[in-house]
Amino acid sequence: WNRIRRRQPPVAKETNPDDNAGEYWKEELTAYALEALEQDHPWSTWIEQWQRNDPMQTLVEQDTWTRDNLVYTDLYPNGIAESIHTAVSDFQKMAPDIPEYKIGAAVGIRLEIVDDYLSQYRNKVPTSASLFSVAVSRA
Repeated sequence: WNRIRRRQPPVAKETNPDDNAGEYWKEELTAYALEALEQDHPWSTWIEQWQRNDPMQTLVEQDTWTRDNLVYTDLYPNGIAESIHTAVSDFQKMAPDIPEYKIGAAVGIRLEIVDDYLSQYRNKVPTSASLFSVAVSRA
């Protein structure tokens, strides 16, 4: 195919630190959406329809996974918070062929992303773990 099109194979492009600005669209979208909802922007009706209904979203919306929450101290013998264990179990029921440890790892990664978002942007811009989680799930 390359011979027909007379093209050279692609060459890896060097990354520029300024190119990382595009990585923050989820945070910007969340802040914009929250402000649009507060100001009754014409898009607020559309934004209110952004929904996700699965164990991960339930976990984030309940906010029981954060370390400063008392529910987090109610640990199972293996050291996993009850709310996280419940989410993993619910996912396991939805996809029984995926090993529980892989589901647990995926949930942990998503929670880490949400936790990083909250710790980095709290008190700087409007934040919402729930809305950010919806945006991350679409990425």
